[in-house]
Amino acid sequence: MAASEVPEEIATPYGVQESLIEQEASEFTASESDSDVAYIQEKGKLKVKDNTITGNDFSITFAEDGTLANWTYRNTQLVQPNAGPDFNGFRRIANDNVNLGATGGVAENENKEEGALTGKKMMVKAPKKQGKNVVVETAVTNGKDTHQIAYIIYPNGTVDMKVTTNNSSEETRKIGIAMQFAPGFENVEYYAKGPWSNYIDRQRGSLLGLYKTTVDGMFEEQSAPQTMGDRQGLRQLTLDNNSTKLQITTEGQVAFSLSHFDDAQFNYDVFYGGKHPYDLVRSNQIFAHFDCS
Repeated sequence: MAASEVPEEIATPYGVQESLIEQEASEFTASESDSDVAYIQEKGKLKVKDNTITGNDFSITFAEDGTLANWTYRNTQLVQPNAGPDFNGFRRIANDNVNLGATGGVAENENKEEGALTGKKMMVKAPKKQGKNVVVETAVTNGKDTHQIAYIIYPNGTVDMKVTTNNSSEETRKIGIAMQFAPGFENVEYYAKGPWSNYIDRQRGSLLGLYKTTVDGMFEEQSAPQTMGDRQGLRQLTLDNNSTKLQITTEGQVAFSLSHFDDAQFNYDVFYGGKHPYDLVRSNQIFAHFDCS
């Protein structure tokens, strides 16, 4: 039997996770309500110097505007430096075009990364000890809408994120956070709807379960590349670089996607732009989206 070059995506029967899995790296939680992580055991001791939090085996640094400047675990880079998390609303899908089929209609739609999702980024509350933990608050505002992220960093390396959005734009069809994970975290295990891509209005054929794939395996060979790879109903995601595992657990209705291709490459006229998969430039880092769904 010849080995296939296409990563195999395997479904595991539905089940209920009863306890937090012991992990090798860190976790972040996008929560709709107040943090509920009392079960996390406190291990180690945190130190705060300027905007850097240091614990046993890990270090997290925030930039002055609240961006994650650096995040390492045992000298392994977890995120791409200074690359989010940023609030993001970009979505480019041909079927979204309200002028589809209209004579002389313009194929480019209006749901770009603009409006209420852009503005001034700021550090609302610099890293500060709160008991044995450290709290940080960041925000982005355009004077009308304000989106916030409240972090709680625990001594054992767990990072809890409470993400709050306040969006008044009627044109927004997608809202969430975008960030970049460091190169190498290619192996993917997720508990969400799969095994193929699905969206808030296109998910009846996808089943909730535990799936294994790779970041490259989530790429879709579309004739006109556009927003792709969403998985609805995310509960847990694990990224693995064969030496370190980064586990992400979510609360509420969350969809996610992972790709080696920046969304900026999809910002073109999907009908008349003439792009094909071979026109895209692959990056080593992983572009991740975690969206309200």
